[in-house]
Amino acid sequence: MREIRAFAGAQTVDRACMLLKEIARHGPSGARLVDLTTASGLSRPTVHRILRSLAAAEFVCQTPGTKRYKMGVAIYGLGLAAQGPIERLSELRLLLDGLANRTGDTAYLMLRRGDEMLCVARAEGATPIRTYVIEVGALRPIAATIAGITLLAALADDEVEVILRRTTSAMATFRNATPQYARRQIACVRRDGFCLSDRVFIEGAVGISAAVPATDSPCCLAISLSAIPSRIPKSRVKPLAQEIVRTCAEMARVLSRRAN
Repeated sequence: MREIRAFAGAQTVDRACMLLKEIARHGPSGARLVDLTTASGLSRPTVHRILRSLAAAEFVCQTPGTKRYKMGVAIYGLGLAAQGPIERLSELRLLLDGLANRTGDTAYLMLRRGDEMLCVARAEGATPIRTYVIEVGALRPIAATIAGITLLAALADDEVEVILRRTTSAMATFRNATPQYARRQIACVRRDGFCLSDRVFIEGAVGISAAVPATDSPCCLAISLSAIPSRIPKSRVKPLAQEIVRTCAEMARVLSRRAN
């Protein structure tokens, strides 16, 4: 009987973690109860019961007007106590700031976490009209981001296909994100060394991304730039891509010093 109860308790924890990740994936706009029910595959009463418990512990909160669920203040407190996911992050932030200052556009540092991409830093350029394609701390399916596609391009084709199969349903909630599009973009990254997305994932936003090189493990970091379409005409794509690639190389050099 104790083993059965222990299993049930572990299952509840697993489900709560799954719901927290799904809420985080929706970012500042929050997630509806129907979104969480559909994504989790759990019954509505089960999802509602777990959310009530998470809300009581302040791990999630509900927006009064829309009743959407967002990450709560307790999660913020835990995050402050957690170990950073990247070594020398402060140095990488300085490089990201430099890229944003030189280009005038918004720069992002993205980290692969399994089948998802986590935004760990954002830097804003001087351009008055900015595009915010993802919030710091938000998660996206790996192939629903240009940063994730640049990392997939470094993997073997069979590994890419396994990941695309696992994430197809998660990708479907993002504008124009499909396995077919990801495959085409992966081919472009392998040819050009960077990924270009013109109003594909985000309406009114153009993005360019490249991976931070890694020698002793698979690439897990990528840099992206985003701007309104008029900021990135065809003549500016290659110079911006070169700036991103140079910054990626500088980050790789910083990270290579961690063993010294």
